[in-house]
Amino acid sequence: MNYKLAKGIQYRPLSIKGRFLAFTTTPPTVLQIDAGSVLLLKLFERGLTGDELVGRYAELRKKSDADARKELARRADGLAGAGLLEELPA
Repeated sequence: MNYKLAKGIQYRPLSIKGRFLAFTTTPPTVLQIDAGSVLLLKLFERGLTGDELVGRYAELRKKSDADARKELARRADGLAGAGLLEELPA
């Protein structure tokens, strides 16, 4: 996962449990995301990457490292497609 958090991202909880609104500034977008995606954004905000990111996500979500790695890849691809993460050059 070679991503970084896009600039100008904000998220706010909705009244629906486990759902959040995410706001981007360029281009202006509002998205509804789930708590797992917000957790991933928060871990990126803290500067975690690679195995550190996978380990912390696995610990918080009570998953094995292999399952966490698969879930993170799926979530990161979706968030990047929505403009919340930016792909880093290889």
